[in-house]
Amino acid sequence: MKYVTWLAGLGVLLLVASDVQADTATAFQQGRDAAAGGAAATGAINGTGATTHIPGYNDAPQEAGLWRDGKVNLSGDGLGKQAGCTTASTNGFGGQECNAINFLGGSRPEYPLENNDAIFNTSKGITKDNGSLIAGLTGGNGTGGCVTVETTIPGLDKVERCEEWLEPVDKRCPVGRVVNVDADANYQCDQTLNAYESLSCDEAGVNCTVTGQELKCVPVSKQCISWGSSCCMVHISCNGNAATISHNDCCGYSVTTTVSNINNFVSGVSYNPAGAKITCSTSGSCSMSFENYYCSNPSVSIGSYANVNSFNLNTKPIFTCLTGGGCEGLEARTR
Repeated sequence: MKYVTWLAGLGVLLLVASDVQADTATAFQQGRDAAAGGAAATGAINGTGATTHIPGYNDAPQEAGLWRDGKVNLSGDGLGKQAGCTTASTNGFGGQECNAINFLGGSRPEYPLENNDAIFNTSKGITKDNGSLIAGLTGGNGTGGCVTVETTIPGLDKVERCEEWLEPVDKRCPVGRVVNVDADANYQCDQTLNAYESLSCDEAGVNCTVTGQELKCVPVSKQCISWGSSCCMVHISCNGNAATISHNDCCGYSVTTTVSNINNFVSGVSYNPAGAKITCSTSGSCSMSFENYYCSNPSVSIGSYANVNSFNLNTKPIFTCLTGGGCEGLEARTR
């Protein structure tokens, strides 16, 4: 009874194996037939039919515009793609691209390579003498047009000098003598270059006359207005032919004015902020005017008053002297 059962099981196993071999042979034959009819397969993956037969196929990907004949720096686009994949879905077939980008841009382990690493040592021989290493490749003889050159002569320093000579040239130019004729000179060019003359004059006839007079400073202290308060005063002090005017008003202001020449009083000199003046004649008679103002704004006059006070300055004569005897011309020539 057991023997019969084993035979039955063996028969089932053989039946199943036979069915699998039959299916494999059928699929293989179908593939062979599809390959033999290449036109049909090509038509399925070209054109618009490729969209339904090839997963993820796109005949207008967004990256197509980035190449532009290979003349564009793609680093910016690459960084943008890397940033976009950090939040994009990585599921399914469409997410495999971002899976790869995230892996490459993620925290991968770093392997430091030293100068004597084996990967560099292996390539040193190739870069140093590649002729023997590529001998026989693709039918060549291994020369490759490469020549081993060893330089042992150091660089030489070269010093170059240049010199420039200026040829001496004898150049001459005439210099003429310019003679200025003076009516008073003893002009004797035909005798000598240096001429001597003896002239004399008489200073006996000196004639001096008074041609005018000028003011002479006198110290003065006067009230701004003869009938006003003594809190407003004008003081004049002397320093040679110069004068200093000091003005104090009832508001508490003090103004000092310097007059370089006492004769400036002839044209009038202001002494208070609002423009009050002291004016003198050439004979020394001086008259004062007054400009009133508010203490809050002393530079603006609110009332003008003429001849509010007066005083006198001294005078001194101005002399003009003339000498006779013909000495004036000699004096002019010796200055």
